[in-house]
Amino acid sequence: MKRSAALAALVCIASWPASGEPLVISQNDILAHISNHDLVRQAQLALELRTSTLSAESGWQGASMALLPTMRYDDTTGEILLAETAVGVDFSFPLGTSTAEREKRLQTSELVLIARADLEDSLGKAYADLFSLYAASYSAQETMSVMEKEVTLARLRLDAVNQKSLRGLASVSDQADAEAEYQAAEESTIQARLDSRLSWFKLASAAGLETVRPGLGTPNAEHGTPTEGMVFDLPVFVRPDLDAIIKTAPQPGLLMSAAKDRNPAVLAQRQKLAAATRNLESYSSLNLNITPRLLYAMPSASASLGYGTASGVITLGTDWSPYINSASITTKTQTPDNSFSVSIGVSGSINPNAAAEKTTLQAGVRLEELKLLALEQGIELSIRSKYAAYLEAKDSFAEAERAERLSRENSAANQARRALGQLSPEDEAAEAVLLGRSSFNVEKARSLLGQAYLGMISASNAWDLAGLSINGAKP
Repeated sequence: MKRSAALAALVCIASWPASGEPLVISQNDILAHISNHDLVRQAQLALELRTSTLSAESGWQGASMALLPTMRYDDTTGEILLAETAVGVDFSFPLGTSTAEREKRLQTSELVLIARADLEDSLGKAYADLFSLYAASYSAQETMSVMEKEVTLARLRLDAVNQKSLRGLASVSDQADAEAEYQAAEESTIQARLDSRLSWFKLASAAGLETVRPGLGTPNAEHGTPTEGMVFDLPVFVRPDLDAIIKTAPQPGLLMSAAKDRNPAVLAQRQKLAAATRNLESYSSLNLNITPRLLYAMPSASASLGYGTASGVITLGTDWSPYINSASITTKTQTPDNSFSVSIGVSGSINPNAAAEKTTLQAGVRLEELKLLALEQGIELSIRSKYAAYLEAKDSFAEAERAERLSRENSAANQARRALGQLSPEDEAAEAVLLGRSSFNVEKARSLLGQAYLGMISASNAWDLAGLSINGAKP
C-alpha cells in the first residue's frame, strides 16, 4: 500500500522521460507532498484518535440491567413450604451529568483542540523540513559542478608541473604536491556525488517518493526483486524559489504573540492550568448526594424511579411476585390495592482535612502557572533567536552577493588579457573556479536564508502573518 502511494506521488510530480533524460524536480513539486511527511501523518492519526474518543465519550454511555430472581420459604403453616416467588429487575441510565463525567468530556475536547494545533504545527515543521532537504539536494548538485571545475584546475596544474619537471624547472616535491592536490580534488568530487545521492534519498523519503527509475533493473512484478540491479538516477533540481518563500518578515513581537496562542505545548499547559483552577473552584468540604425516589406498589408488584445527583444516574426498578402463598401471610393488615410514595434521601460527608487539601490545590494552581510562564518565556527566547538567525542569514546573503559581483568584475577586467591571449588554460580554469565558487556561495546563502526564514515562521506557526499557504490552505 505504501509503495503504491509513493509511486502515485511520483507520477504526480512528473513522468520519467522516455529518452533517458533525468527527471527535473522543482521546489513546488516537493512541497506539494507535505501530506506524505511523517510528522503530518502522525499528527493526522492523533487527531483522528482524539476525535473518535471525544465522540465516544460524548455519546450515550448505554444502560445496565440487573436481574434478581428469588424464592422464599417459611414454616408459617407448621412445615417449610414455598411462600413466595419474585423477580426483580433494576435498570441504570447514566446521564453523564456528574462532576467527574463533565470534567472528563471537557478534558477530552481540550485534547482534540491540542491535536488540531499539533497538526497545524506539524504542517509548518514539515513544510520547513521539506524546503531544507530540497535546498540541501540543490546545494549538493551545485557542489558537484564546482568540484568538477576544481578537478579540471588541479589537472591543469599537475600537467603544468609535469611539463616543468621535464625541463628541469620543477622539483619532485612540486610534482608530489600537485599530484596530492589533484587526488584531493578527485576525492572531493567523489564525496560530492555521494552527498548528492544521499541528499536525494533523504528528500525522497521525507516526501514519500520512490527513488527507483522505471526501466532496466526495476523490481520484478511477480517477485518484487530486481533482475539486474536497481537504477538510481539522480533528478535535476531547479534553483529554489526564494521569492515564493520570503514575502514579508513579521516583527518579533507579533511572532511571539502568535506562538503563545498556537503552540501545542502552551495550549496543553493552559488547559492543565484551567483544570487545576476548576478543581480549586469546585472544591468543597461538604459532599452532598441527594437521591429523590418515586415508588408505586401493588400487592404483587412494585416499580420505582430514582436519581442520584452525585452519580448522575437514573435508576428504574421493578419487582413482581407471580406466586404468593396466602397461608404464609402473617400480617393482619389489609394490603392496599395501590400505593404511591415519594422519598428524598440526603447523604453527605464533611472532610476534616479540607483546609490542607485546599492549600494543596492552590499550590497546584500556582505550579501550573509557573510552568506556563516558563514555557512562554522559552518560546520568546526561541523566537528572538530564530529572528536573529534570520537577520544574520540576510547579512550573509548580502555579503555573498557582494563577493560574487567582485568576482564577475575581476573576470570582466580580464577580458582584455583574454583577447590578447595572455591567459593560460590554468588561468582560465582558476577563473572558472573562482566564479563557480562565488556563485555557489550565493546559492548556498540563498538557501540558508530561506531555511532561517521558514524556521522563524515555523517556530511561531505564524504562516498567515507571513502570507504563506501550505497545499493551498493556511495551516
